[in-house]
Order: sequence, then structure tokens, then C-alpha cells
Amino acid sequence: MRRIVLPLSLVVVFAVLAEYFVGWRALVSPWLSIEHPIVILGPVMLLIASYLVRALRMYRYFRLDRGFGLCVRLLLHHNVLLNLLPLRTGEFAFPVLMKRYFDLPVQRSIPALLWLRVLDLHTLTVILIFALGVATGAASVLWAAAIWMVLPFGGALWSRRVSMPIKSGDSKIATMRKRLVAAVPGTFSRLAEDWILTVTNWLLKLLAFGWIVQVFARERYAVSLIGAIAGELSTVLPINGIAGFGTYEGAVVVAMQLFGVTVESALTGAFNLHLLVLGTSILAASAALAVPLRRTNGLLRPALKREIEPFVHERARRRSAPARAHSPASRSA
Repeated sequence: MRRIVLPLSLVVVFAVLAEYFVGWRALVSPWLSIEHPIVILGPVMLLIASYLVRALRMYRYFRLDRGFGLCVRLLLHHNVLLNLLPLRTGEFAFPVLMKRYFDLPVQRSIPALLWLRVLDLHTLTVILIFALGVATGAASVLWAAAIWMVLPFGGALWSRRVSMPIKSGDSKIATMRKRLVAAVPGTFSRLAEDWILTVTNWLLKLLAFGWIVQVFARERYAVSLIGAIAGELSTVLPINGIAGFGTYEGAVVVAMQLFGVTVESALTGAFNLHLLVLGTSILAASAALAVPLRRTNGLLRPALKREIEPFVHERARRRSAPARAHSPASRSA
């Protein structure tokens, strides 16, 4: 009960403040002034394209032999939970869904999720620094974005160096460190692939978000993009309202006010962006989950490459060993 009170309180406070500063009628009325459907369909199509790129990133990261459709279904399922549940609790669904769809243990899925989230946060901050450089016209900020952009490529070298001393460790901490390090790609090609797909995803996503904020707030695109990035960064805060309402809009408003945008304009853009994102994620997840799946022995298990997923195959070998030991052939022997 206590976990619901704070997020619900944030939503109520947001509703009251939105009515006081702008008014709900003024927030929703811009939808009636949209002249052409492409204004909304364009960002929605970009957002759907970003879903597919994220699914491809997961498909390529885990080196799945088949099951891209399952990756899309899993991603949309996980995405709608992230958008609707407060306090980032939707992240806990990822290892559960990976176990359900691909029989992947949490020892593999959780470190992988951490690595992908590090890439997401890095890419988001790069785009934010670059947008700040464009908005302010400061060349030093653009150089900072370029330097920060190449930072992840030290991950491959780092993972190789730190993995050597902990290979022989038997403690739980050493095992945990080994799994975390193993989640970081150890080759430049795999790291580049993860990074390119991550950047592509965020470029599509933020292009759509900045477009939506610009349409409803009627401000410069660079400022609208900075506001959208601030809203996305607010989702990593330890405290969020239900479905992110309140903290998401607050972050967008604060960021855009730094460039002289009024509260009314910024809040109108932020609220309608949030509304469109939630609606798109709910409809996409509903469509994906409505498609029936074929089950094999009660599990959804596309084949995994043996050298990439040793945990799965080692566990299967251990499970089959007792069965062989108690087989009629072994007893007769």
C-alpha cells in the first residue's frame, strides 16, 4: 500500500498544478487544431521503428538463432510495463520475460540488462550535450559531446583486462563480477554493433519526441528536443508517479524554461508527448500480446547459440544427468 501512496500522490499533485497553471482544456485542445494526420502519424511511425531497432539490438546481443518475433513481443511487453509502473519496477519484468520466452536464467539476463541500460544512458547524455551545444552555439559543448561519445569503446579493452584476475575466483562476489564483466562485449565488432543499434534507436525515438513537443509547444526544435531528453532522463529517478505522470512533465518544463519557454507552452508539449507515448506503447503491446504463440513442452524456447549462452546448456546438462543415472539401462548395468 505504501508503494502506491507516493506515486499516486505525485499524479494528484500534477493534476492540480496542471489545472492551476494551464487548465486541462488548454492542454488537450491543441489536438483539435492539427491540420494533417502526418503531424501525428510521422512521430508514431518513428517510435514504432525504434521499437523494432531495440528488438533487433536484443536479438543480436543474445545471438539468438531464431525468434525475432518473440524479441519484438518481449520488448513491447517490457516497454509497456516500464511506462505504466512507478519507480522503475517494470525493469524487474525483463528477467522474468527472458526466462519465459527464451528460458534464459537471471544470472545472464540481469547483467545484460545493466549493460544495455548503461549504453542507453550514455547515448542519451551524448545527444543531450550535442543538443545543448546546438541550442547555445558553443563549440566547446559540441567537442565535449564528441569526446563523451567514444567513451564506451574502452569497454572492450576494460572487460578483457579485468576479466583475467577474476577468472579463478570462487567467491560469490567474484562470480558476480565475472558475470557483470561477461555482459560487456569483449570484441570491438560486437561493441560497435550494440552501440550503433543503441544510437539508431535513440535517434529515431528522440526525433519523434522532439517533433511532438515542437508541434504542441510551438517552440524551436532544439529546445523541444532538450525538453524531451529531460523527460526521458526523469524516468531513472528513484521516485516517479504512476505511469510517470508528474515527474516526466516537470522535467520537460524545467529544461525548457532554461531557454525562456513559458510554463504553459512547455507543459502543453510535455503532457501531449507523454500521452502519445503511453498510448502508442499500450496499443503496440496489446497488438503484440494478442498474437497467439506456439508452445513446446509448455515453454517458448527459440534455439540459442551454444557458445553464447553457456548457462542455459550447462543447466540442461546437469538436469539430464540424474535422469540418465536412473534410466533402466544404468540400473541394469
